[in-house]
Amino acid sequence: MSMSSINFRIDSKLKEEMKDTCNRLGLDLTSAFTIYVRKVVSEQRIPFEISVSDNSLLGPYNSFDDILREIDEEIYAENLSNK
Repeated sequence: MSMSSINFRIDSKLKEEMKDTCNRLGLDLTSAFTIYVRKVVSEQRIPFEISVSDNSLLGPYNSFDDILREIDEEIYAENLSNK
């Protein structure tokens, strides 16, 4: 099986909390994210409900659209700098 890397940005504190949680579960981050990705692919959906009331998921953003807009801006800026 061919392997591939995925890089993304995440809040440092959230990453450490995820790492600690995974360690308590006997997992590393790669295994946990692989489990998540397999679940998304097999169910063809996000395997949990996301609602407007999930403000804690948004962090400093006002909406999921704000998050996606910032990601798009970062990708665009990175692509410009790689030219």
